[in-house]
Amino acid sequence: MNQQHPSIDQLVDYTHGELSAREDADVHSHLAACAECAEAHDVETRVGELLRRHAREEEHELPPGLTTAIYARASSERVAAPWWSWQWLTAIPRSTIAVPVVAAIVVVMYAAMGGWHGTPKNDAVDAAAYLQNHVALASTMPFEESAAAPAMLASGESP
Repeated sequence: MNQQHPSIDQLVDYTHGELSAREDADVHSHLAACAECAEAHDVETRVGELLRRHAREEEHELPPGLTTAIYARASSERVAAPWWSWQWLTAIPRSTIAVPVVAAIVVVMYAAMGGWHGTPKNDAVDAAAYLQNHVALASTMPFEESAAAPAMLASGESP
């Protein structure tokens, strides 16, 4: 460190005692040997003292008893929790919440499992209609120009 001058940040940290023991010893020995750095350290120390003095002079006092009244009121008053908070929910007796919540869960599960849907509809397709259409299509050549459409497919009625 004696070869290199400390930075302003290091001097400020040295002044406030924020350097490690090794860095603090290096800066201290450098300040003892270097007049230029010692002068910079003195300037930084004076600036800090001026700022602290100015802050003390500009500081305004609170009215007497205000801080005591604030602390007393804060410790005596209980702040009401908002209605959506967990504290509010735990303040209500559990049975007044538990019964409707359980009932709602049961209703939702019953509806989700198909309890209100009744018996399933029979949407079965008549297999005979498929077989008749297949036979009608198989009896013709669909890509032949002279082939007529089967009667089953040409009219909507079955024979």
